[in-house]
Parts: sequence; C-alpha cells; structure tokens
Amino acid sequence: MSDVSLRQRKRSAARTMRDYRKKKRGRTSPLLVLIVTVAVSGLILSCGVAFIYDEVTVAKKQAELAELNAKIDELKAENMSYESILNDEDERSFMERIATERLGYAYPNERRFVDPNKNNG
Repeated sequence: MSDVSLRQRKRSAARTMRDYRKKKRGRTSPLLVLIVTVAVSGLILSCGVAFIYDEVTVAKKQAELAELNAKIDELKAENMSYESILNDEDERSFMERIATERLGYAYPNERRFVDPNKNNG
C-alpha cells in the first residue's frame, strides 16, 4: 500500500467521524424530549393547582372578613347602646330593670307569676 492511499483512508475516516459527530450533535434523544416535556408539564400543572388553591383561600378569607366586619358593626351598635345607658342620668332605674328582667330579682312584697310553658331561652 502506498502512502497516498493510506493518507486518503485516514482523511476519509476523519471526515466520516466528523460527519458522524455533527449528526449526533444535531439529534436529540427521544427520552430526553420526553423527560423535559413531563417536567415542564408537571411544573405548569403544579402552578395551576397552586393558583387555584390560593384563589380558594382568598375567597374563604374574604368571607371571613365580611363576617368579622358584620360582627364589628353589631358590637359597635351594642357598645353605643351601653354608652347611652351609662350616660343617662337615671342609672338606678337601669339597674333595677336589669335586676328584675335578667337576674330574676324581685321587691320584698312583690309577687311574680311564671308561665311554665314559656321557654327560658
């Protein structure tokens, strides 16, 4: 064999290897494509689930806030009624009314009649 043919074979082999490497670099593995697709899909799905969970939580908190605001308004009205009672000049009559209506007290010679059918709630 001559030197020329040996050199040509080496060049041909080098060219073949270079072409093979170029082709190999250009190809992507189907397994790699599948893994990346599954990973991206999983990320998008988890973001969607997190978003929906946050929206549900926000809706619950808004309902709770509305409930608390209603309770605040109710307590403010009750507080105003207590303040008006305390600001009245006739505190003794208020105390008597509370004692008789809520606590069940009576004057010494007073007769009280109780309806047994009435619910004490």
